[in-house]
Amino acid sequence: MANSISDFSSRTQIRKAVYGVSTGVSDRIKMVDKIIKRREEIKEAQNQMKLERAAPLIQKFNANFKMRMQKKIKNQSANHFRNAMKELQKDNQGIFTPGASEDNSPASGQ
Repeated sequence: MANSISDFSSRTQIRKAVYGVSTGVSDRIKMVDKIIKRREEIKEAQNQMKLERAAPLIQKFNANFKMRMQKKIKNQSANHFRNAMKELQKDNQGIFTPGASEDNSPASGQ
């Protein structure tokens, strides 16, 4: 009788199938179990279809995210290098100026 049900969410069809089993309570319980299993199979199939539909979008989103992160990391690395070079230049300004010698420096005590 479970094969005669076309819509497993239709209460009328389920009721007809369950009450159509004339043999006994145990057969009706088996029928209800089959219906519950079939409903679960349908839900799983629907979820699988949703995932299959969403997979290309997720892959595209993932690829775009990776590309943006790589650009961000590259920019951060370049900016970090530039900032480090600027700091070195600031720190070394007085060392490499022409005409500066150790004798004329204010730290020598003269």
